[in-house]
Amino acid sequence: MASVLFMGIGGDDPSLDLPPNVSSQQLNALIDKGAQSLTDAGYKVTLFLPPMMDGITALEKELQSNKHDLVLVGVGIRLVPKHTPYFEGIINTVLKYNPGQRFAFNASLERTVQSIEDGKLSSLQDWQLEGVKYSLSNREE
Repeated sequence: MASVLFMGIGGDDPSLDLPPNVSSQQLNALIDKGAQSLTDAGYKVTLFLPPMMDGITALEKELQSNKHDLVLVGVGIRLVPKHTPYFEGIINTVLKYNPGQRFAFNASLERTVQSIEDGKLSSLQDWQLEGVKYSLSNREE
């Protein structure tokens, strides 16, 4: 059974600006539903929602203690421009502890399983989004 570290931002995170018309309870329910859909699809899921202010330190501890086949970085981390330093910190920290780690990036909580199935990544060098394959290894220098 493949293991997935599902990283996101919980609805109760004090650093989070919730989208209009979405409560923290609704967001948490959607995150739980996404994690459950992965479990139902046969993945061993570790839902990882540390407060952003402590996220990188918590991630380092998690990566020192556990290995995961795939790290799924949730859409909420990537969608909001002010979260970019956190997103970059996640990628850099994961690669520091697990060079060559496979990643997936969901486009919405409803597409969590599909993002993993579509993006069975060999590394961060190659990824697929909406059916288009991207590669860092083939870019011109």
